[in-house]
Parts: sequence; structure tokens; C-alpha cells
Amino acid sequence: MIKEFIRKVQDRKSTSEVDNIYKNKSIQLENITKYINFYAEKKPNYLLVGEAPGYKGCGITGIPFVDEMTIKTNKFLIDEIQLSAKGNQEESSSKIIWQKFNKEIVEKKIMFWNIFPFHPHKEGSKESNRTPNSKELLEGKVYFDELLRLLELKRENVYCIGMSSFLTIFNEVPTNYLRHPSFGGKNLFIEMFKTKIK
Repeated sequence: MIKEFIRKVQDRKSTSEVDNIYKNKSIQLENITKYINFYAEKKPNYLLVGEAPGYKGCGITGIPFVDEMTIKTNKFLIDEIQLSAKGNQEESSSKIIWQKFNKEIVEKKIMFWNIFPFHPHKEGSKESNRTPNSKELLEGKVYFDELLRLLELKRENVYCIGMSSFLTIFNEVPTNYLRHPSFGGKNLFIEMFKTKIK
């Protein structure tokens, strides 16, 4: 089941505006395979869903809300998942989440995902980020629904980081919304995280 899911993710074609970072033999594919298998075995208590991979973070590592510096400095990821990405790239959202909630992520078995698991970018420019359009968000929801079934996780234990994933998954369950930490949302994200993720 997990292999079939990963194969579906891997087989998605790239376009001039979408990079499938999980293409064959990529470091991102290796990392996400380890990551999903880890949580399929451990069974997460929560799934936090963002928008899409950014080119400085998940676009490089393959793990949502995890940049290269997080992999290098976070013992949980190195010891348990043994990711092997190289480099010193930092992404602000990754840094905020892991520096502030490292202990909680481990203890509460929090897994991260993106509602559109591929990297949307400006046409011809992979080193840029673009908000996924409505068609892409609906495409991503198919992967999300399947992942939820594989993890045997209840929808009420899913929390959305940002409006794109929230409107795609819930639309009308405000308790499952978390402010995205980027673009001035750091303090509100931290407050909402502490209040809602028990």
C-alpha cells in the first residue's frame, strides 16, 4: 500500500510550472519514502498540512516543513529517520516550527504534509515559489485522502497550516486552522499551535 502510494507520487509528470521533486532516484524521493514509512509504522497522532513545497525547504529535502539545516541539527530526524540531504539551506517556516516545537513534534508524533505535494513555481524558474491553483489543490487532495487512509488517522486530527490546505480539506471547521508562520504570522502560529495541538 505504501509502495503504491509513493509510486503514484513519483510518477506525477513535471511541467514548466510544476516540479515533481520526487522523481526517480532523487534525494527527495528517498527521504519522503523513509518519512512516510516511519509514520506508517509509528502512527502519528496529528497530521499538519501545509500548502506546497518551497524551493528552499521541502523542495530540497522532500520533507514538508523541513530544510537542510533542520536535518543536520535535529537529532530526531537524523537518529530516527536517517535522512541524508547535504547542505546548509534554511527556510524560515521550517526554522520557526522546529526551533519552537521540536519537543512537541517528537512527543506528540506530529507528521507534516503538503496539500499539493509537488513544487509549483513560476514558469521556467524552479528557484521560485507559486501558490498552487484550484485545479492543483484538488489534485493534491486525492493524495491527501489516500495518505490519511494509509495512516489510519481521523480527519479531526488533521490541522491545516495556512488557508490553501484549510479551504481544500475543511472549508468550515475553523478549529482545524493554524495561521501560516510566514509573512508575519509567526506569533499567531505559535499561539494557535500551543492552544490547539494538545
